[in-house]
Amino acid sequence: PQNPKTPRKCLLIYLYFNGIIKSKKRGTVSLKDSTGPPVGLFEAEHRILTVGDGDLSFSLALSNWLKYKNKKTDFVATTYDSLETLTKMYAHLYREDLDLIKNKVRVLHEIDATKLDNYKTELDPENLVFDRIIWNFPHAGFPDEEKNEIRGPGFEWGDDYTEKHVKLLEYFFGLANQLLKPDGQIVVTHKTIEPFSLWDIPGIAMRNGYELLVTHPFDVD
Repeated sequence: PQNPKTPRKCLLIYLYFNGIIKSKKRGTVSLKDSTGPPVGLFEAEHRILTVGDGDLSFSLALSNWLKYKNKKTDFVATTYDSLETLTKMYAHLYREDLDLIKNKVRVLHEIDATKLDNYKTELDPENLVFDRIIWNFPHAGFPDEEKNEIRGPGFEWGDDYTEKHVKLLEYFFGLANQLLKPDGQIVVTHKTIEPFSLWDIPGIAMRNGYELLVTHPFDVD
């Protein structure tokens, strides 16, 4: 990956506990009572890109919050998997897609966050670049049992999997700057406990020319 010519600010948001995030039933979260994202993170007129958003639930929640706050943004939500694969995995995905369209969010599938330069025309046809690029809980994937790779609790402790995740993030940070405004920010959410902390996400970002701006707890509500 190539370093950007000038340092970019990278906003890293960490999850401060080692827990399982259980998705709530649709409609149970009160936008009125929600504190929402950190102040100033998402503002009106921002161009926002989410990558690797599994079932699109985060993109939908964020777009709902922005709509509730009357913050008009240009929003592109992407997933790594194909629509066909996702609909087999998540029964509710069709509804998520429809709701995102209602919120005027453009949805793209089969977007690899480590090869963002390959999708510049699709992601940013007008070459306006983005104010915020968001990746929640980046992950290099699970062991392939067909290749006799061990899959089970704690597999992420292996040195080979640490290396895979580090490379994943190296490629992401190395290429994301091509889609980021000079004063734009990247938002990465992750756990801070081991083995995830061993990836050293702030260090990877700084090696690719970014500046750590702030850390903040991730509120699952």
